[in-house]
Amino acid sequence: MLNKEKRPHPSESNEALTSNTLATGISDMNSVAKTDLTFQNFTFNPVTENGQVWLTSAELARALEYSSSKSISTLYSRNEDEFTPAMTQVIEVMTTGNYRKRVRIFSLRGAHLLAMFAKTVVAKQFRKWVLDILDREVAVSPEVSPLYRYMVKVTIMDTLFNGQVEFMGKANSFNEIATGVSRKLGFEPSSFRSIPMGFNELSGGIH
Repeated sequence: MLNKEKRPHPSESNEALTSNTLATGISDMNSVAKTDLTFQNFTFNPVTENGQVWLTSAELARALEYSSSKSISTLYSRNEDEFTPAMTQVIEVMTTGNYRKRVRIFSLRGAHLLAMFAKTVVAKQFRKWVLDILDREVAVSPEVSPLYRYMVKVTIMDTLFNGQVEFMGKANSFNEIATGVSRKLGFEPSSFRSIPMGFNELSGGIH
């Protein structure tokens, strides 16, 4: 149900949605990718997936001074319910001999959360290091913040008066997207009811 609230007409404003309305984004992390991702004496080789920078379990284990990536897997398994799909994924990579290997990767937010559970001596310094990177990225380029999963661009065409309004935003869930768009159009949503969607029919799909 949507409760009407007096807000500016879409044509009166073309500003980007703020994080209080539509908060997200699959981030274009070029600035992070170009940054020397070196923690103490260890330099990461980040994985770029869907335009976002991810760190592998093996490299996180080395940075956090674990002897094996199994320690990272254990930390994740014990606290799996606290991670979102925007914070960790499993991808397939090609190894020597053209073998496919499944590898768990973590976003910068995911790496920070992982380090919260770590008990190694360097875990505290690592958490600070990750937060410094996130803070720097948001300050330099908030519109491509790594804190969000989805980038949203909405275009509304007025076929009667031949007008058009466009706005952009970021969010971590479809609920946030729907809420942000509703508020931008002058409605305050009180609730949403989930229904099946057919995104998998689209090229690439959304999972």
